[in-house]
Formats: sequence, structure tokens, C-alpha cells
Amino acid sequence: MIDEEVPPVRGSKPSSQGTTMLRAYLVALSLICLTGCSSNWAFYAPTHEISRSPDSYSYAYEEIWIDSESGNRLNAQIHFSGGSNPAGMVMHFHGNRGNITETFEKVEWLLDEGFDVVVFDYSGYGKSDGTPTPETTYLDARSMLSFLNKFERPNNHYKKIVWGTSLGGAIMMSGLSSSAESHDLELVIVDSSFYSYQKTAVHVVSQYPLGGLITWLPAIFVDDKYAPESRLDGLPDTPILFSHCDTDALIPMEFTKGMYDMASGQKALWILPGCKHARSFANEHPENQNLLMQVLDEPERISPQYTYAKALKDFNAQLLAVERDNL
Repeated sequence: MIDEEVPPVRGSKPSSQGTTMLRAYLVALSLICLTGCSSNWAFYAPTHEISRSPDSYSYAYEEIWIDSESGNRLNAQIHFSGGSNPAGMVMHFHGNRGNITETFEKVEWLLDEGFDVVVFDYSGYGKSDGTPTPETTYLDARSMLSFLNKFERPNNHYKKIVWGTSLGGAIMMSGLSSSAESHDLELVIVDSSFYSYQKTAVHVVSQYPLGGLITWLPAIFVDDKYAPESRLDGLPDTPILFSHCDTDALIPMEFTKGMYDMASGQKALWILPGCKHARSFANEHPENQNLLMQVLDEPERISPQYTYAKALKDFNAQLLAVERDNL
């Protein structure tokens, strides 16, 4: 159902799956649902091919295995920034398509900024065991958050941050809101995401010719039990940055706005201009990476008043101050 933007892997030919895959899912979903199958399977597009070799990474990393509450073993990687005094650890929950060897590039740049990075594959993705379902991915999220919670900080200023992209945002938020553990986090980032599997399916179906005639199907056949919508009141007391591209052609920004409105506590909403779905902070947008670094360095900036425009204004003011100092 969701088809996350994933760039070509180094040394591979550009992918043309995007919209074609999405349309195929929609047709298949409609046909299967009409025959009485109940499933969220169309939200998952795992791959098992390992697209990057160990020597393609610029920093040292460790491959680990996590025993998930789902009963499956999850493959994960801890990438180390290499400095003697790292700024923190960012755990990334990737979107619906591919595996960590394809999606790591979205957060790889954080290593240059002094942050360690943890990436992992849900059940049925990459090298991980099992099959992705709303329940297994929810339990996987709880297990990975528990791992991060227990990870020992190497210094006093070491921040723990979680970041969910697209489907990963929904999985992460459900796991955060329902964990039995208290979470020792400095920041939560939710990018290009949604709060309801059913409502997202209705939107995608409605965008196609005659789709309006079958928008009733998702309400019957798409399971919202593990969606964030009914769980957002259980979120930890941690600053949350919600972000979405205003030109997202797959998931409208209203879904992120809705999740922002439902969440309580310290929060901010960024609507970013001119980027594709799930590419808000990718390497083609260094200007957005610069703004995000302000938040990673100072999560206390987060507030409803700290909009994208405010962040941009603050960043430009800092640049001017540096230029004056160098005169």
C-alpha cells in the first residue's frame, strides 16, 4: 500500500518500481479483499537481497541479533561515528520497502555529525526471521526500544533518539505508546507518517479512477488494532518532532498534522517544501539536515512555536553571526 521512496543502491541501476508497485498492490488488494481475505499485507514490501557489502560503509559497524517479543530474531547494525566522545545514538525505523542495506542512507549522514546509528529490519525483512504483520512489527518495535533503553551511555551528554520514517513512524509510535518500560529518550522524530492503516488505505484507493466506489473495503479488510491513532495518549514525556513534505505525492501531510494534533506534550510540526515522500532529510536536502541538527543538538527547542520557518530563521541568524565573527 505504501511505497517508500528508496534511491538506487550504489552500483545498481535506478529503480522504476515506485508507482507501478503501488498500483499493483492496490489492484491485488482489491481483488483479494473481494474474495474475503483480511490482511494488512499490502503495507509490507520486504526484500532479502543484501545490497551493500561491508566495505561500502565509511564507518565501523557491528552486526547484532535481537530476540524480539514476536518470537523472531531481528537483524540489526550499530554504526559507530568513530569519535571518542559521540553525541548520541539514533535508532531508525525504516519504511515499508526494502531492508536496512537500502534504507540506511537516509540516516548515514548522522555519522559525520558525531551520532552513532542503529538500524534494524522488522520480522520478514532482510535477514530477520518471520513474516511482517501489524502484530509482529509492533512487538519488534517494543523489543528494539527495550534494547535502546538498556544501551549504556558512554558519556553524560550522549542522547538517545528514535526516528521513524513513513510506515516506520507508525510502527515506532505504537511501540513507544504501549511499552511496559519507561523510555529514557531525548527526542522522537516522526517523518512522512500516518496514524491509521485504514484511513491511509482509503486515501490511496480514492486517488485512482473509480476508487471512490471501493473506499469501503479498507474499513472491513484493513486492521487498525496496532495503529497509533488509539495509542497516542500513552506516549512518553519526550519532545516529538513531526515532519512532512508539502509535495508528498503518496501520503498527504494532513496525516502527520492529524497525528501532531492527537499527541500531547512537547511537540513541533514541520511542513517542509519541495521534497518527495520519506525523503525529508535525505542527502538531496542538506538544508533540511542542517535544520534537523539544531534539534538533535538541542531537543529543548521543540515547541508548537518552533515551526520549519522558525528553525530556518534561527539557522540563518546563526550563519550571519558566524560571518560577523569571522570579519
